[in-house]
Amino acid sequence: MNTESSQNPSNNNYEFSPAQNTLISNLAKKLNVVGIAFIVLGVLQAFLAMVNTTMFGKLSGILGGALLGSIGLFMSRASGSFKFIVETEGHDIEHLMSALASLLSMYTAQFWSLVVLGSLVALITLQAILRIV
Repeated sequence: MNTESSQNPSNNNYEFSPAQNTLISNLAKKLNVVGIAFIVLGVLQAFLAMVNTTMFGKLSGILGGALLGSIGLFMSRASGSFKFIVETEGHDIEHLMSALASLLSMYTAQFWSLVVLGSLVALITLQAILRIV
C-alpha cells in the first residue's frame, strides 16, 4: 500500500451526503443573498458619503462602505465555493477549504475593523474624560 497517496488530502475524493449537500446548498444561497446585499449597501454608503459636508463624514462613509463591500465579496466568494461542493464530485474537501479560507478572510477583516473601531472609541472616550477633568 502506498502510504504517501493515502495520506495526501488532495487524493481524498470524499463526497458529502445528500442531506449534507442540502444544508450546504442552503448556506450557499443565504451567503450569496447576504453577500450581494452587503456589496450593494457598501456601494450605496460610499456614494452617499460623497454628498456629506464634513471630511470626517466622507471618510467614515467611504471606509464603512468599502468594509461592507469587501465583506460582501468574501461572502459571495465563500458562497460560490459552497455551491461547488454540491454541484461537483470528487473535490468536496478542496471546495470546502476554499470556502473556509474566504470566511476566514471575511472574519479577519471584521476582527481588525473592530480593533480599529475599539481603539478609536477608547481614544475619543479618553479625550472626553480629559476635557471634563
